[in-house]
Amino acid sequence: MNIWWEGFVILKKEEVLIKINMLRKKKINSVFFYFMLSYIIILILPILVGSIVYHEAMDILKQQVIKSNLLMLEQSKEILDQRFRELENIAMQLAFNNKIRQLLSISDLTEGVNIYKLRETSRSISSLGLTNNTFISDIHIYIRNSNVILTPKTSYIRLPFSYGKIFKYGGFDYKSWHDNILNGIYNKTCISASSVMLGGKEGTMLIYAQSIPIENLHRPLGNIFIYINEEEIKKLLQPFVEENGGWAYISDSNGNIISSVARNGYDPKLINAVKRKGYLEQTISDEKMFIMYTRSLYNNWIYVVATPIDLIQNRVKYIQKLAWKVTVSVFIAGIFGAFCLASRNYKPIKKLVFLLQSAISDSYGDNNAFRIIQEGISRLVNSNKMLQNMMSEQRPLLKQAFIDRLLRGEFDEIQQIDILLGQTNIKLMGDAYVVLMACIGNNHMLISEEEVKRLQTIKSIISNMMNNLLGDMGYSHNVDMDRIAVIMGFPNENIPNYRQIAEKFVEKISAEISSRFNIRIVWGGGSLYENLLDVYLSFNEAKKALSYKIFKKDVSIIWADSCSTDRTLGYYYPIEMEIRLLNYVRSGDFDEVKSILNKVYVENFIKRNLDYLNSQQLINEMYGTVVKAIEHININQPAVLNSIEEKIRRIYTYQTIDEIYECFIDVYSYMCNINNEFKNNHSTELVKNVIKYINENYTDPNLSLKSVADHFGITDVYLSQLFKERAGENFSSYLEKVRLQHSNRLLAMSNWSIDEIAIKVGYNSSNTFRRAYKRLYGISPTEFRRKSKINNFNPNNFTTYPSTDV
Repeated sequence: MNIWWEGFVILKKEEVLIKINMLRKKKINSVFFYFMLSYIIILILPILVGSIVYHEAMDILKQQVIKSNLLMLEQSKEILDQRFRELENIAMQLAFNNKIRQLLSISDLTEGVNIYKLRETSRSISSLGLTNNTFISDIHIYIRNSNVILTPKTSYIRLPFSYGKIFKYGGFDYKSWHDNILNGIYNKTCISASSVMLGGKEGTMLIYAQSIPIENLHRPLGNIFIYINEEEIKKLLQPFVEENGGWAYISDSNGNIISSVARNGYDPKLINAVKRKGYLEQTISDEKMFIMYTRSLYNNWIYVVATPIDLIQNRVKYIQKLAWKVTVSVFIAGIFGAFCLASRNYKPIKKLVFLLQSAISDSYGDNNAFRIIQEGISRLVNSNKMLQNMMSEQRPLLKQAFIDRLLRGEFDEIQQIDILLGQTNIKLMGDAYVVLMACIGNNHMLISEEEVKRLQTIKSIISNMMNNLLGDMGYSHNVDMDRIAVIMGFPNENIPNYRQIAEKFVEKISAEISSRFNIRIVWGGGSLYENLLDVYLSFNEAKKALSYKIFKKDVSIIWADSCSTDRTLGYYYPIEMEIRLLNYVRSGDFDEVKSILNKVYVENFIKRNLDYLNSQQLINEMYGTVVKAIEHININQPAVLNSIEEKIRRIYTYQTIDEIYECFIDVYSYMCNINNEFKNNHSTELVKNVIKYINENYTDPNLSLKSVADHFGITDVYLSQLFKERAGENFSSYLEKVRLQHSNRLLAMSNWSIDEIAIKVGYNSSNTFRRAYKRLYGISPTEFRRKSKINNFNPNNFTTYPSTDV
């Protein structure tokens, strides 16, 4: 640094001497000229800056449009990918439906009991729930052997008659449609949008097609066609053209446009997307366009948005004109100001020259201003020692920069490293090196300013402890807010047991920090390398090892080579499992909920050995399931909601899979208990109201399980199960007892006939009444009446009314 500074001073000195020689015979007022020239140069700068700002504004705006459209494209792509995954799931359910598979092998479904099987299968698939699904318009299952189409609502057994009246595809006649569409071979195929008639209504739709059975695609026995409303796809593309105009489309891997939208007469053009996503500029129909595109990894579809460049440029034209007007105005005013300032600043120069002449009168008697000023500047060389002192003060920053470069692998030669080690006074002795990475604390994504200060203090203490323990055999380096890297050197005799030495070092640091600050430190370790040029490899391995801390518990160091590299790419958490989990939570069946959670745990973290990234995605999705479960059980009590929120918030504070799993178990256990308590209270009150309703309306001959269930807005199956559980007997038995017990009073105390009494207690037939009476009491109604009149029999002693206690 000293040599560089001396060279710089010499060059400057020579430059000043040359200028002094050129101005030797000029007057002092030549300084005025330099002042004026300097101000004019400064005035020119705004013009250059304005030009740069204009171009930067164009670039920024372009990047904003690209970023915004690419983000929207990615979101639209993710939405459609999810929708088509749902379609694929529905198609798979249908493909493996046993009833449908049986129909495929029947030669003729239009005769005998086969028609009943056809209708029964139609009813069985109606539970797919397409009523409120605007994305799917209908599902057709074509049975090739019988030339029959099955839908969730009906079935078509005479296709030539139905085609063109009830359903139709594009401009195809029946034969073309039958040969080319119905009898095609498909495997997760999407047929481009076309005009389709379904149920007598026409619309533009796409078709998702799958041949069945799946295990025999080369000789299919039928096809599944899922009709997709194209308007739902256009809704995703419409926002791209509403603001900027242009066009947008989605095409498949063969270049067929699946769906498109355009504005102001634009016509979508196919582009050649060479990357997974990006942008390009093309001239289309004599107009320059920004074209953004992205490619789906799920089905290889290309999503394209094109925006006219002119529309973007128009936004900055106003700024451009205003900038130039201001620049010209400022430049003209600046010329005048420069003259005034040069004149005003020229006056102090005279005083400055006079002072310098007085200071160096022993050496210079010349009145040349530049010579005098040059002599004053030359004396600044004395500040060289001061600069060296400042260099010493900046050494910590130089150390930081050097270690940063070393850990990033920016050195090509070991000689460069040796030179900088000497200049920065860093000692790294050893024949082989390893990098350890310390992660301090738990999750620091959201911490307060006080926590940040506390963490910085702890890091400083840890760094000092590390450097004191390491001495010349290592060096610690702050990587980011909560991580410290340690470069450790080992002589040849310690290389075989370098891990034991490193673990002993780590345990000592961790124990000290844990006892003083109650903070856990997680350590990651890279591999051992013999050259400082390769230290960056060990650093990257240590960082990667730390990402596996979620799988490791109670280990001093997570070594990179102990982290599995054969983990599967995807996690196991199908939508059917999530639906079952939500249903069990809603029913309060915690045992089934726990069984599903155990299956998720075993499948992902024992069988699949899931990696860190997929583990985080799985945890996020399961967290979303908890939120959905809260909505399903419809909890409106603030205290309960706050308790659940407090429990699920702890999910992201744990570090290991076992801790997170136990947290999910705790949350679902609490939700099931709350839900069961609410259902028990509601069920008891409901049965009491049903019993009261029966006792008030038993005379109604139409009173039945279904009519009572309809009255209370529940299903008859649910009422039957609930009544049996709460009342201890079947609904029909209870109703029969109520009616017969009321008939006893009428038999004993009235002169009505048996037929009249049967009608009054709710029986349509006296025969039914007599059979029921005989079955319950063992005697006929007539015999009971005779005995009660002869023996003055008290009907109240004969039986007791059913209890209304639940």
